[in-house]
Amino acid sequence: MECLGCHQPVQPGEATLAYPCFCPPLHTMCGFREAYHEYREADFVACPHCRVVYIDHRPTPNETLFVETPDFKKDLKKFKKARAASNRASTAFKRVLHQAYLEFRERMLMSLDFIEGTKAEAISALKETPEYKEAQKALVAVSKLEGKLQTKYQLGFDERERYAIRNLRRWGRWNNMPKWLIVRKFRIRL
Repeated sequence: MECLGCHQPVQPGEATLAYPCFCPPLHTMCGFREAYHEYREADFVACPHCRVVYIDHRPTPNETLFVETPDFKKDLKKFKKARAASNRASTAFKRVLHQAYLEFRERMLMSLDFIEGTKAEAISALKETPEYKEAQKALVAVSKLEGKLQTKYQLGFDERERYAIRNLRRWGRWNNMPKWLIVRKFRIRL
């Protein structure tokens, strides 16, 4: 079978473009190129084989031009007045909405400052507890020993998996670090 655009043979399994009129298909790029040039030049797209038109934006010969009547002018005037009234009402509402938002924002910022301050106090108090310091110290010790084992014995991935020696930050256990646990626990969701 031959492509109608480039007149080269169409190989089986090759991407093709077929029109609904069941004419022979075109290579995809040939079909798009044909349709683009045709539409650009003549405002319509037709099958290159049988010339059936699929997309047509040409003016029809019996198309009538719009004529302004007095009734149309009255209706248009009503529409313009209604649109102007709608614009004025929308502008007035936007002013009220903006003012309400500014008041809301001011009240929320005061509350957020209080919440953030309380959160910072709680976190700093937690970091001063002996349990936090011990957990942090133990984590650092495990991390150092893990690094020594890996470098001293040149352990690969399989060995680390077999003996359960995993880099805390790389293999997902970092989310049990005390700092990260505090961040997750004190996350504020609004």
